[in-house]
Amino acid sequence: MFGKVGKGDKMESLSLIVMLGILSVEDIKSHKVRDILVLSFALIGVLMHVIFQRIGTFDVLGGLGTGVAVLIISKSTGEKIGIGDGLVLMLTGIFLGFWRNIALIWISTTFLAIYGGIMIIAKKKRKDDRIPYIPFLMAGSLLMLIVGKGSLS
Repeated sequence: MFGKVGKGDKMESLSLIVMLGILSVEDIKSHKVRDILVLSFALIGVLMHVIFQRIGTFDVLGGLGTGVAVLIISKSTGEKIGIGDGLVLMLTGIFLGFWRNIALIWISTTFLAIYGGIMIIAKKKRKDDRIPYIPFLMAGSLLMLIVGKGSLS
């Protein structure tokens, strides 16, 4: 994880951060993300995977699977977790693979829980209020980038 950072690592990491930044703005403004935007970013991720082959195909498929699992949870809970969040986690899975995507989910959910707790204590949010998740995915990605010394891998 903390090995030599190659050109492909930096390009993929920067691309993912920019994509999550764009999607974060949409999530904050409308509590939705456009499917076409996520699909476009996913295609870029697949193309980068083909070019750089930084992680194995089964790792990519496992990363996609984490997003699929969130989609299933979303449907089974009446969308307590947004469908867009599952789609974006499929996107991050393409870039990060299975274990790094699991780490991102853990980090971003921890950030979200801390923020939500503070907002509830400050009486700015109620426990049933929706909070955009994608900005926390971006924050988690940035932390992984800093810890990874220029790479999310």
